[in-house]
Amino acid sequence: MGTELPQYVALRSKTDGKYLHYMWNEEEFGEFYKFSGTKKDVDPVSPFAKVEIVPSPGTYGAYIYLRSAYNNKYLIPVKLHGINFLSFSADSPNDDMSLVGVSTRFEPFTPSDMPNTIWFRYAANQTPIYITTNEDDPALDQLACLYSQDRAYRTYFEYAAWESYEDKMKANEQEILSLGKDNEKLKEQVASGDEEVEELKGQVAAKDGEIQSRDKEIQELTDQVAADEGDKVKLKGQVAAWETYEEERKAKLAEEMEKLQSAWESFQSEVTAGADPPKD
Repeated sequence: MGTELPQYVALRSKTDGKYLHYMWNEEEFGEFYKFSGTKKDVDPVSPFAKVEIVPSPGTYGAYIYLRSAYNNKYLIPVKLHGINFLSFSADSPNDDMSLVGVSTRFEPFTPSDMPNTIWFRYAANQTPIYITTNEDDPALDQLACLYSQDRAYRTYFEYAAWESYEDKMKANEQEILSLGKDNEKLKEQVASGDEEVEELKGQVAAKDGEIQSRDKEIQELTDQVAADEGDKVKLKGQVAAWETYEEERKAKLAEEMEKLQSAWESFQSEVTAGADPPKD
């Protein structure tokens, strides 16, 4: 088989989602009292769902017996209504595989592609265990049997190590305690995170202050540049006015010089005209 199974398991049918259990009440289950099936939605911690996996000696796990931990009886086929139903009623294991209803040997199979899944085959006639579905007769519905008409019929069970209610409660308490510790750690981490957040807020506020100060400096520089630009414009206006004044002054001086030159030339002409003629 290759997979080592726990000694005690709870077998959950993958067909109807219920656990295989011992039928414990004759008034309720009638002729199927002590048989097995999934008629009731029992809790996996129930002693009725506790099944012991007993290795068949000398087979190295290839063959096993299935025993109810509730009444310590072994699973064996019992024929009713022409069907080999499975009952926890054998007092002791039996390895005689020549007769159906005598041998208590089963072969376990764990599909490699289906984790934590198992199915069983009765060794004497190579027929898988099958949980019945019978909508016409509820009494024959959800019973474990050997469906010999078609050996392809089989029920896959999801298995897990069986735990008692007390052990389950202890495990839950431990889990709760662990969760509580984890919660405290989370609280500490949150508190530490809050401190870091506050520190970051302080750093952000300081940075905001620096940014505001820088913004103020930039605004002052911008205002100064604007003022300087105004001064430049003013100076340019003054320079332009001075240049205009110079041009006008130069033009006026040129005009006066021209007048003076004209007057001088006129004077020279007059002097020349009134002078004595040259002597021989």
